[in-house]
Amino acid sequence: MLRVLYIGLACNTMRYLYISYLKNAWTVLPMEVLQGVTHASVWAACISFLSAAVPPALRTSAQGILQGLHLGLGRGCGAMVGGVFVNYFGN
Repeated sequence: MLRVLYIGLACNTMRYLYISYLKNAWTVLPMEVLQGVTHASVWAACISFLSAAVPPALRTSAQGILQGLHLGLGRGCGAMVGGVFVNYFGN
């Protein structure tokens, strides 16, 4: 499960680097297939790891905390920091 997590995160890194060098926006479309696969595999690996590490009575709460941190805090902070970078460096 950790190997899947590492591979998924490495693929996300490669995808972001590829996107950062694009000159034509349409060439991003083939790489977006990889986004679906990597997001699903990373999320499944996180849930699997969490299920193995947390007692059965607390799994639902732990998954809720993981989702709140990932979707709320992670994406929220990422959007704000990304906005600051775009404002500072331009499009």
